[in-house]
Amino acid sequence: MYLRYTRVFIGALVLLAFAVVVPVSAYAVNSLSFDKTSINSNIGQPIAVKVNVNADDAINSADVKLKYDFNTLQVVSVEPGDFFPIITNSISTPGTLFIGALPEGTSGKAGTGTIATVNFKAIKAGASQMTYLCTDVQTNTSKLNMTADDPRNVIDCSATSAQVLAVSIGDGTSTPSTITPTTSVVSSSTVQSSTQLTSSATQLPQSGAFDNTIYALISGGLFIGFGTILRRSVV
Repeated sequence: MYLRYTRVFIGALVLLAFAVVVPVSAYAVNSLSFDKTSINSNIGQPIAVKVNVNADDAINSADVKLKYDFNTLQVVSVEPGDFFPIITNSISTPGTLFIGALPEGTSGKAGTGTIATVNFKAIKAGASQMTYLCTDVQTNTSKLNMTADDPRNVIDCSATSAQVLAVSIGDGTSTPSTITPTTSVVSSSTVQSSTQLTSSATQLPQSGAFDNTIYALISGGLFIGFGTILRRSVV
């Protein structure tokens, strides 16, 4: 009798390991990124930046909030990428470029690609950073939305906000200085100075942490239950 319950207990442990580990390892990442980590240019030179997307889930639209230093960079044009064919763009606030992207149909799309290519012109010497505005506590933020039947915003703000593009603009008489990108989360309270964008917000927790907590609680409950069964079988 004791041997039989021991085998049952071991088998349950194996199944429990799959139940806990598989959801964590299969966590979907949906995020925005840049095609480069740094730019060194001079006043008057064109600068092209690709807004890339990684979508593990099928998404049906993208809202991009791209923050840049409007004192050193000027947006010239925005071109559609290869992920979604329909894009719109606007600048309602200096230093924040909005890009909206849609498919031709209603089906969602998963995979990787380019949402848009933003063409800038360097207008003033200086060092700055280009980032995505992404926060879980606001509606005015970058979003990756699923289909009409499931219109959730599934963007991973931790991964998206960690994308920082360092920009160095020289005056044409010397080599532009290079700055090291940081990984601070850019929040809506980020202040633009006359020469540089800075970010002091702390890193947001990665989405999915609540699910992992639930898995841990379930696991503990199952262990207690199996222990009780085994103890009674021995007695």
